[in-house]
Amino acid sequence: MINVSPGDILARPNSNWFPGSEFCLFGGTTGHIGIVIEGGSFLSNDKQMGGVKIIEARLFSHEKPYYRNKIMTYSIAENFGLKFIGRRYLLKTHLDSTETKKIFQKLSTFKNSSYYVFSDKSGNTVNCVSLIWRLYSEALAIDLDKNGGKIVYPNDIITHPKFDIPESRIRF
Repeated sequence: MINVSPGDILARPNSNWFPGSEFCLFGGTTGHIGIVIEGGSFLSNDKQMGGVKIIEARLFSHEKPYYRNKIMTYSIAENFGLKFIGRRYLLKTHLDSTETKKIFQKLSTFKNSSYYVFSDKSGNTVNCVSLIWRLYSEALAIDLDKNGGKIVYPNDIITHPKFDIPESRIRF
């Protein structure tokens, strides 16, 4: 059983060919990352994935209505579903209730941010990974970028030492 809590991070690794990206097994193309806002429990082959909800910055939605360039709430089944088995990571953040509240308060300040695929860690635009990095950096002063580059990639967060604690980086 996989138990997911608000504030946890779900990620798919990016290609290891990206310059400045950390190496992570099972990477593919751009990768993806988001933050859990409604937790739950499920088995890795559960099609509905326990109804867990995630906030993601996305270039486009795969389901109707087809939103573009939005930060929105989605079911994790859409971007972390069965077709990604073995290439999904749950990053357990082990946040307390005060830290989780700070993350979600900070998240509200990004609701109208512009999405830009090549967003870096500074500026007014975000992509999926810069959103997550900025949430933890600005709300909790936790720098989740393992290598500290100008651009942060999903692999940089997945391989961060914070998740080296047993049961904190779960591939499913």
